[in-house]
Amino acid sequence: MLVRARNITLMTTEEDRQFHASLTSALLSEDDAALATILRDARAADIAESFNLLDDEDRSRIFFALPPPTAAEVMTLIDEAVRTDV
Repeated sequence: MLVRARNITLMTTEEDRQFHASLTSALLSEDDAALATILRDARAADIAESFNLLDDEDRSRIFFALPPPTAAEVMTLIDEAVRTDV
């Protein structure tokens, strides 16, 4: 499994970049506990921004790791093109 960023320059702040780096690290290492912790403490907007940069496999892993209310909020925030792929 590879995490492929489409355009990491979309991340606007250092905090955003650090969040995405932590998220991709947990995905690459297949560390579900770390992924759950990162997602539990994250804002839906931050998850959505990273979600837009990931491949379909990683999006699925994130989506199914989220509590339903957070997943629903993330779905409203992701790009429409990405939303149709999910």
